[in-house]
Amino acid sequence: AYYLQPWGRTIDLPALRAAVGAGTVERTWIDDGGIGGYLQLGPLVSPFFVSVPESDVPELASELREAGVFVDATWEVQRIRGLVAQAQARAQYYGIAGGDVLTYARRLAAVEPESGEARSLLLKIGERMAWDAEAALGGGADGEASELLSGCLDLVTDHPRCLALQAELDGDSQGA
Repeated sequence: AYYLQPWGRTIDLPALRAAVGAGTVERTWIDDGGIGGYLQLGPLVSPFFVSVPESDVPELASELREAGVFVDATWEVQRIRGLVAQAQARAQYYGIAGGDVLTYARRLAAVEPESGEARSLLLKIGERMAWDAEAALGGGADGEASELLSGCLDLVTDHPRCLALQAELDGDSQGA
């Protein structure tokens, strides 16, 4: 006989990993506070929930996908979109750990790896960094400009404006 709580069960991370290894996880979704899903228990299916810190959810979602488990990120994507809109309304694109567009864009890219929206946001942040680097160069703050350009190129390795400004900065430092 299988032990089944019809209303579902709360399991811990090691139990989830064991269930994934045993092939009994049917599907999962990112939910408020962790990962939910369905376990195959013999002929029955039981819902489950694993409490996971928000910062660990993207890594766990990636781990589940790599193990061949379907991960529905719809709810989390919608939540992140709301946070992005709020950060954009406050013009907080980067530099505010945990509360800026950059943080949310990275989270969106982590929970939905093929997200065109995340790529677009990262490009927008890179453009903003390029503007700020250009202003720093104009004001003689080469160190700040270099830091901003490095950050931009970490986000978007082939960002045209950042590459051009980096070449300009490198040319100025070689000529000095």
